[in-house]
Amino acid sequence: MSENKDVATTQHSSDTEELETSKRNHHIVTVEIGNYEVSIEDVWGIAHQAARVKLCENPKFLQRIAKGQVTVQNLMKGNCVIYGVNTGYGNNCRVKVPEALINDLPDHLVDYHCCGMGKYFNDQETRAILAMRVTSLARGYSGVRLELLRQLVTFLDKDILPCIPQTGSVGASGDLTPLSYVAATLCGRRNVRFNGKTQAAENVLEEVKMFFFIRSSIESRVSLLFKNS
Repeated sequence: MSENKDVATTQHSSDTEELETSKRNHHIVTVEIGNYEVSIEDVWGIAHQAARVKLCENPKFLQRIAKGQVTVQNLMKGNCVIYGVNTGYGNNCRVKVPEALINDLPDHLVDYHCCGMGKYFNDQETRAILAMRVTSLARGYSGVRLELLRQLVTFLDKDILPCIPQTGSVGASGDLTPLSYVAATLCGRRNVRFNGKTQAAENVLEEVKMFFFIRSSIESRVSLLFKNS
């Protein structure tokens, strides 16, 4: 057991040293999301700008993401009761949401959980949060759209960093509040750090010609899937 632990520790140190060397030599490695398992070392590299992120364009990967979205759409067409799509959340899961209000649900969920406080996560921590979220969603089990994954990759590529308070969430899902701030910036709300300044997300998205994901192409479960999948 000790021998295995030593081997794992040695491998971890070796991978980290390789990323640090790449950064010093201005050689940026590429982490392809959706093509293979992303390691802690990969996340470290993305967080410290020693690695850049690329979304896999393999047809099998694209089909897997599309299949999840189609599954959600088909369930909705079949008038199924789907948690978080046409029901309330948590203890309100038995409350049916009228069809006319379904598209308002994601925005309300994001606003409800944007209640953080305290200092913001620093740049490295924020990049790591974005990297972990896009990695998780890229597994294809959540029913999110490919456009959402591309938006998150663009945030990392252009170093658009949501301002995320460090304090706020408690309970089993401790990332609900932090990820609400990420989701809000995808809508063009709240603030981001960009080019060394804190700016309104709406202005930055317009500057870099990115669309406002949830506001312009709303999906009835995208907020819940983004934050709690």
